[in-house]
This record gives sequence, C-alpha cells and structure tokens, in this order.
Amino acid sequence: MHYLLSADGRKANLTIQCANLKALIPLKVGLPETITSEFPILEFSSSGKFVLPDYLQYGVLNIVSEPLLNIIKSLQIPLQVFELNWQHNGKSLKRYVAHFLGSNAAQDELQSQLVRDEDGFIDSIEKLVLDEQQLTDVHLTQLAQCWNAVYIVSDAFCQAVKQAQLTGMVFKLPQDYQEYGY
Repeated sequence: MHYLLSADGRKANLTIQCANLKALIPLKVGLPETITSEFPILEFSSSGKFVLPDYLQYGVLNIVSEPLLNIIKSLQIPLQVFELNWQHNGKSLKRYVAHFLGSNAAQDELQSQLVRDEDGFIDSIEKLVLDEQQLTDVHLTQLAQCWNAVYIVSDAFCQAVKQAQLTGMVFKLPQDYQEYGY
C-alpha cells in the first residue's frame, strides 16, 4: 500500500528565513531531475518556541533532518542531498535538502479524476487512485506530469518514520487527498 506525503504545517508556528534563496534561481530544483549545476550552501535561520520538525517544505525544497535522511538512504530512495547551514533559535542544526529524483505515472487514469492542461500536465486532482502494480518496490516517488509536487510513499517508509517518531509528515490515503489547481 502507498500513501501521499505532505508536510504537517508545523512551520506555521516558526519564523523561517533563507538569506541566499535567490542563488537557486538558475537551478531547476522543482523538477525531479538531477541537478547538474553547483548547488549553493543555503543559509537558513528559524525561531520559535517549537522544535524544528524532521521534515518541512520550504517552497519547492524538501528539508530533512539527519534521522529522516538515514531512513531515506536505508530504503535506497534515489535522491541528491545538499547540506544546509541552519540556525534555530541561535543553535546550529543539521538539516539537508533532499532532492528526490524520478517520477512515476502511477495514477489509475480510469478511476482517477484529474484535470489536465493543454499540454497534458495534471493541473488539479479531484480524486486520485493509484495503480499499485506500478509502485512495486518503490518507497518514494513523485507523481509524474503534475504541476504541484505530489509525493507517493510506501508503507515501509511510513512505518520507519512512525517507529523513529519523526515529525513534520502527514500520510494520507490517495482517496482522501484533494489538490486544487491554480
């Protein structure tokens, strides 16, 4: 069984800033393809009374803690990893950009209700049904041809995260997911 991964919104209780985010402009960080250019060391700072979660999304960046990165690597999920300089309430924390590679057209086209643009990309999702046969041995992938990044994760990934008691992630069944276009 597979689930959809999203951030749980904990960053709403934090103030997060990146001093040099504009350095990413020439890179295609929103695409699930290998970044071949030099990735800058981003300078993040955050503050708030809450602990920084193990997973958060900052725009198109997936920011992960070291324990979450270890789970991702143990499941051999294809990705590129870029270290960040992160200060939370004045204390240095280990955080990384996890740039997930690859995508999968795992939607069941007959049962899903997808709105596509003139180029065939998924513009919005009214109902999503996954074809589990296309996801055999896949622990994390991005839904192909979708303007908004929709991540699909395996039950093994969910269980490893829950066992490690990591924070910042919500796992939803595909039929409970609804994404509106723009």
